Amino acid sequence: VLDRFHRAAAAAVAAARPAVVLEIGAGTGATTGPVLAALAAAGAAVEYVYTDVSPAFLARGRAAFGGPGRRFELLDIERD
Repeated sequence: VLDRFHRAAAAAVAAARPAVVLEIGAGTGATTGPVLAALAAAGAAVEYVYTDVSPAFLARGRAAFGGPGRRFELLDIERD
């Protein structure tokens, strides 16, 4: 079910260029990997912003998913 959702979301993003994807509370990146894969498969050129309240999760995300068009930022949705 999630793969179908990721593909549908990626297709919508690919059709609406340029786009920015903001992932709030990315944590360990369990959703990030499938979303990035779906975006790549759809040919979507996007800026992807991976956010979390924890610098440790940002470092982990940067190591796993870093690359062109990707940003990693602290975001505490309750305070920011």
